Parts: sequence; structure tokens; C-alpha cells
Amino acid sequence: AVCFHAAAVGVGHAEPANPSGDAQERRDARIVAVLFSVGQTENARKEFSHVPNLDLLEINGTPMIMHVYNALCESRYIDKVVIVAAPEIEGRLTLRQTPETSFVIDRGDASENVRFGIDEVSKGDLILFIPSDLVLVTAESIDHLIERVLAEKDVDIFFPLVSREACERKYPEERRTYAHFKEGQYTGGHVEFLRPDLFLQHADQVQTNKDSLYDLYAMRKSTLGMMRFLGLKLTVKYILGTLSPNDIEEHIYDKYHVRAKTLYWDDPDLSTDLSEPGDIPMITRALEQRVLAHSHAPKPGANSVSGSDHSNGV
Repeated sequence: AVCFHAAAVGVGHAEPANPSGDAQERRDARIVAVLFSVGQTENARKEFSHVPNLDLLEINGTPMIMHVYNALCESRYIDKVVIVAAPEIEGRLTLRQTPETSFVIDRGDASENVRFGIDEVSKGDLILFIPSDLVLVTAESIDHLIERVLAEKDVDIFFPLVSREACERKYPEERRTYAHFKEGQYTGGHVEFLRPDLFLQHADQVQTNKDSLYDLYAMRKSTLGMMRFLGLKLTVKYILGTLSPNDIEEHIYDKYHVRAKTLYWDDPDLSTDLSEPGDIPMITRALEQRVLAHSHAPKPGANSVSGSDHSNGV
């Protein structure tokens, strides 16, 4: 379930881009994925008290965090993965040679984790933040989103929004909380992007506004936290159903000079997290159906002449 979400910042209606062969050529910076643990958050300890660390909960035979890590590694665009997790997680992960992977100890505080994730990147990089409980995310969905972000210039922060219609069409059994905007009902995608130059070049200003800037992502599931961030005027507009993402973008720019943009997306896998035990059966079924569909898909070379070197293309 996803409550009123920080993803409501920004303007613009962005549909998924078609995969483009020249997207790789258009980018002039590294793309760094920060995979941060939710394995020992307050919610994880409450909902999964029988599990020492939720990151290691096996879903279809694979630890939760590995599902997300594997999707990142299979992306065509990600150059580096930074894993922010508890020390015991590092020894349980099967890390790949490519892309480059580094491990940062979980500080136990979401805003601190964001800060230390930013410390792992360089000026000009593009950061992708993703939580360890986004089990259904795929490399394809990540790549489509990256292509859309790469097409945008002069934007500091990107937040996807997924419509209620898209979520209920694909996962009708999942319970969610939706934000009611003037444009419709949306939930936030948990894959969010940041160009960190603002944070790297203006560290003192960012530190002064730490509670609002570093905590913006951490507040994505806190209705009260977002109300404090928005202030009275925008909160009243939200209650009345007249709030638009345009309003929030202007609020953020006026207060912090941060250029933010919403990406309206149509992929519920970006917003389907494992937040309570009741989510496990639905996520397990979705993974099993995905494997089944893949096994029934035509194999490369399936129409080749029997006995040729290419008759078994996988």
C-alpha cells in the first residue's frame, strides 16, 4: 500500500517511451542505481516480526533484495549499483562483475542513507533510487523509464506516478491508498531519479534544508510528513481535491530552486512493493505467471532447420 507520495512533485504527462537504440548515445553521464534496504525499517519489523531481516525473505526461492539487484544488473543503461543495507546482507548476496557494485552500511535512517548514496556518485551522474522490496520490477521497465528521463533536460528530480486504473487492471487484489489530484487518482512509483549536482555543489544549503530535501523520499509513505512539507495552503487544496502536481512543482522550485517533474507512467510494477505478509501470495503468483509466460514464448531460432547450429538459440 502506498500513501500520499513525494512523487507528486513536478509537471508534465510522460508516457512510456519506446526503446530506442540511440538512447545510449544520448546520455553524457553515468547512471548509478542506489538500491536501499527496507529490511529493518519500522514497518518491516512490525509486519514481519518473524523475519530477522526482510531483505533475505525468499520469494520463489530468491532473497527479496536479489530480485531487485538482478533487475538492475540486467538493465542496458545502469553503470553502477550501490547497495545500502545491513552488514549481514553483504555476505548473503551473489554480486555480479558487471555493472560495478559497491556496498554501503545502512545507517538506520532514510535521510542518512540517501545522503551516503549521493556520496557514492560524481558530478553529472544520474541517480536512480529503488527500494529492496520492489520485487516485481524488471530490467525492461527500468530501461523504459531511464529512456524517458534521459530525454529530459534541466530537471533535477523525477518522480513517476501510476494511475489507479493501471494498478487495478493488472493487480486488482492489491490494496493501495491513492492520492486524489485534480487530474485523477495516482499512487507513486518507487523508482525515483535525481541529478545530484545540486546536492554536490551546494552541500551547505542542502544540509540546512536536510529535513525537507533529504527526507523527501523518506516521507513518501507518510501522509503527515507530506502535509508538513506541502504547508497549509497546498494541504487544503489536496483535501478539497483541487491540488495539481503543477502546484507542488512550483512550491518546490520557489522554496528550494529544485526543478522537479512528474512522469505519468503505466507500469504498476513500479509501485507494487512488499509491505505486509498479505502481499506475498500476490507477488509470488505474479512471478510464477511471468516465468510461465516466458517459458511459452517462442525461442530465438525456433523456426530454424532442425540440426542447424542455430536451432537452439537460448
